[in-house]
Amino acid sequence: IASVSIDTENKISIKWMGLPSSLYHIEYKDKVDDTEWKLLTEHFNDEYIVREINHKEVLSNKRESRFYRVLYIE
Repeated sequence: IASVSIDTENKISIKWMGLPSSLYHIEYKDKVDDTEWKLLTEHFNDEYIVREINHKEVLSNKRESRFYRVLYIE
């Protein structure tokens, strides 16, 4: 992960460099001690170059926290 930020509209932005023709999963859990990660979304770099991938999500005011990870699938 290259960077994580929150903007003025309460959106989190997670950026990383994606390999050519590669699939990534973004997973989350709401508590650090939760045992299982849940799939949030998939991102596929369909280009033939390494490029920045940016996932944005509006954060809920009802949640105290959320933890993310990005997994390289193939």
